[in-house]
Amino acid sequence: MSQAQASPLAVSSPDSKPRQSREIKDHLRLIAEMTREFTASHDYKIIVHSALERITKYIGAEAVSLFLLADNGETLACSACYGPVDITGLRISAKTGVVGRATA
Repeated sequence: MSQAQASPLAVSSPDSKPRQSREIKDHLRLIAEMTREFTASHDYKIIVHSALERITKYIGAEAVSLFLLADNGETLACSACYGPVDITGLRISAKTGVVGRATA
């Protein structure tokens, strides 16, 4: 692989360690905030909605969804989502698309 094609993660720079340290601190801060919310509420829907909203904003995504594998192991159901389109309740094959690949 030429230098022009090298992965940015493979290139070491003077800023890489401080940047990685900040990223780790940001991840830990997000986890700590979410943990506090989880322990403060006993309402699953509020907890999941808050978590999905935080994750969406943290990663800079337009939307996120939580798909759970059905008991039969063949179907994924959207248990909760955050974003412009509500797909809660959507069911897909566990072998379909990106979501299905994540369960493989």
